[in-house]
Amino acid sequence: MSIEIRPARVEDIPSLHRCLDAVAREERYLAFLEAPPFEETRTHWGRMIERRWPFHVALERSDAIGWCDVSPNPRPAMSHSGTLGMALLETHRGRGIGRRLLAATVAEAWRFGLHRIELAVLCSNIRARRLYEAMGFQEEGVLHQYWKARDQLEDCILMALLRSRREQKLH
Repeated sequence: MSIEIRPARVEDIPSLHRCLDAVAREERYLAFLEAPPFEETRTHWGRMIERRWPFHVALERSDAIGWCDVSPNPRPAMSHSGTLGMALLETHRGRGIGRRLLAATVAEAWRFGLHRIELAVLCSNIRARRLYEAMGFQEEGVLHQYWKARDQLEDCILMALLRSRREQKLH
């Protein structure tokens, strides 16, 4: 079955919320251990869509199976940077969908005018770390005992992707 990668739309939010809840309940990847209330999610993602922030969804038929977004930093001296968030349903991992989502969202972030994309990834999330490294993200540091679920503390790696000088000249 083919997977569509495209910019997120308001009508995707109910399906995205179900996807967020499924990944969060794995208690292994996200800061959420379950999805926030739907209205809160709808408001947050609705603003992202309205502001045309870099935000892509992966769809199988019309069901969201994953997403990738970059939230620009609101502070003036840091407005050239944004924070990446992404997730993919467990049933769809390891098939190149995350790479496609990430590539589309990074390209959109550069078009949006960002020069730096940063993220935090759990040390144990080897698959995601390899994807980020393959896409050019570099490790910048470690946050010790940053994440806690199921009474387990875990370190988190900070990574960033910088827009190349060549790309900056093209835009």
